Amino acid sequence: MRDDHNLRTLLTNYQFKETPIKNNPWRIVLIYGIVGCLWILFSDMLLLYIFKKPDLVLSLQTIKGWFYVFSTSLLLYFLVKFGYSEIFNLTKELYEKNEELVSFSEELIAKDDELNEKIIKLNETMNRLEDQKRFKDEIFNTTSTVVMIWNLNGELIETNSRFTELFKFESSEAIGHKWEELLLDEQERHTKNEIIEKLGLDKRLERYENHIVTKDGKRLYMLWNKKRITDPNSGVPMVVSFGVDITEEKIKEARIIELAYKDRLTGLGNRVMFEQDVEKRIEDQKEFVLYYLDFDNFKNLNDIYGHELGDLFLKDFAHKVASEFSDMDMYRWCGDEFLMVGKQVDLDAIRYRMSELMTMTSQKWPIEHMDYYPSISVGITKYPKDAENLSELLMNADMALHKAKRNGKDTYVFYETQFRSEVEQITQVETRIQNAIEESLFHLHFQPIYQLNNFGVIGFEVLLRFDTELFNMSTGELISIAEQTGQISAIDRWVVNRSFEYIKSHMMHTDHIVSINLSSKSLSSSTIVEYIKTLLYETGINPGRIEIELTEYSLINNFKNTLAIINSLKALGIKISLDDFGTQYSSLNYLSKIPFDTLKIDKSYIDQIVNNTSERIIVEQIISLSNKLGVQTIAEGVENKEQLSLLTKMGCQYAQGYHLDRPMAVEHLTPYGVHIGG
Repeated sequence: MRDDHNLRTLLTNYQFKETPIKNNPWRIVLIYGIVGCLWILFSDMLLLYIFKKPDLVLSLQTIKGWFYVFSTSLLLYFLVKFGYSEIFNLTKELYEKNEELVSFSEELIAKDDELNEKIIKLNETMNRLEDQKRFKDEIFNTTSTVVMIWNLNGELIETNSRFTELFKFESSEAIGHKWEELLLDEQERHTKNEIIEKLGLDKRLERYENHIVTKDGKRLYMLWNKKRITDPNSGVPMVVSFGVDITEEKIKEARIIELAYKDRLTGLGNRVMFEQDVEKRIEDQKEFVLYYLDFDNFKNLNDIYGHELGDLFLKDFAHKVASEFSDMDMYRWCGDEFLMVGKQVDLDAIRYRMSELMTMTSQKWPIEHMDYYPSISVGITKYPKDAENLSELLMNADMALHKAKRNGKDTYVFYETQFRSEVEQITQVETRIQNAIEESLFHLHFQPIYQLNNFGVIGFEVLLRFDTELFNMSTGELISIAEQTGQISAIDRWVVNRSFEYIKSHMMHTDHIVSINLSSKSLSSSTIVEYIKTLLYETGINPGRIEIELTEYSLINNFKNTLAIINSLKALGIKISLDDFGTQYSSLNYLSKIPFDTLKIDKSYIDQIVNNTSERIIVEQIISLSNKLGVQTIAEGVENKEQLSLLTKMGCQYAQGYHLDRPMAVEHLTPYGVHIGG
């Protein structure tokens, strides 16, 4: 601006100022005219005055003329020189001014160029700002994030398109209204003040979650980031809220949590939830009672009727118990095992609740086309009376449950400290059993089986024996512990293998049948048939001389699988015998479905046939039924000749017992034709 003023001043001075250059010709002419006139008027008079002689003056006219020319020339010289001096000075000044003007002009051109460049940059900046504004407006209205700008009273100042799209409120319906009244349930509207309070502390609130109710009543779960800002124009504080709809993520998260903490079949809490809940109770040091529930012989339902029916029952049972015992927390542990946690620790109250549970469980449960009558065993332990941590509580409940099973099932047992010593004893026996198997510390005895019509020995039952120094218990107790520890299968295979060795070494030249007992565990193994088949091939023993004895209990545990294995053994030519007949309620059912060769009448019946008419009639009917089915009968535990005489009259084909012969080592079998020696 200052440079422009200087330029205008310079141009004005040179355009309007009366300079010597403009008036110089007229001044010279005027001076020359005045001097000429004065010379003409006064030169003659001056000469006449000086010389006093007219003639002389006349003669001097020529000289006067030359003098005039010379003097006027000299005058003109000085006048022109003076004029040129002024012109030179003016020209110099003009040049200098012109240089200054050129400098101003160049500076002005530079300023003009700079100004033009700034104008161009300004235009570019304005264009960029416009583009940025359009870009920001596009982001503001096309982002999937809800944007709300509101003042500290909660009144909405501005919203974006996503706000309208998600919450269904047009901008005109929202601007000027309080967002908490538009979007929150009435009971949650107080949270706005909490939000403002938090924003007043650190100006920012991140990852804040809440429920939003849309205009059409839909509930959305939103995740917000909020920041307190100040309007740069008005200085008024306000809040910008950025919200993302996380409803689907919350649904998925809930589903993941449900899968992680809920049992998929029953909807009850699973073991993860159980452990967390119990740990929380322990942390809070609250007394509670832990119940460990396990169905008795539930595997039969799955094996006979299929897992679908079993699952239907478990689901129905879980829902009913959870409803009836709502004062307890119920969890599914695994399979048919459940856990319950109750805060009632009074002994009488617990007994009453368990009586209710047992009664409810043992009722008839209709499942599709059949009625199921289950029973359940329960182990009970208390916190903190019995244990102070979760692992010990579970261990105690498990020991109490196993005690209930050993007590005959369909009952409940409270944990007692001596259970631990029983478990320790079982652990010690387990170790000894393993050593006995590995070091062949067991040995076999053989009890002769007699044919009653001629009292000839037709075969032997193989019985497991051991030194009392190794195991201070009966064989039955040892077998029971081996079933608990899972070692019974290894014992079975040891017995089968050693029996085949004895037959090959000592009995190949006889036709005696050797009867070998197999446990339910072995009969559920898919490899037992191949194992026996391999032994038959390696030893060359006639399979018709091998008889496998099964108990009713082993059939109950896994009927379908057991039947398949029995048929496979029969296909090899091996005989099948049903041991302890009459000790289970379904014996007759098994007789009709399984191709037994012999049936062994349990000793509990034989003991009573002499003095108890009812028991005698039962034995008579068993023998009669077996004969009609083509199944031979063996009486077990014959201990006197009266029993033997009655059994012979009843038509029983075979018998064994202490009255006939005790079990004996193989070296004592020589009287029966068994070869001993190298």
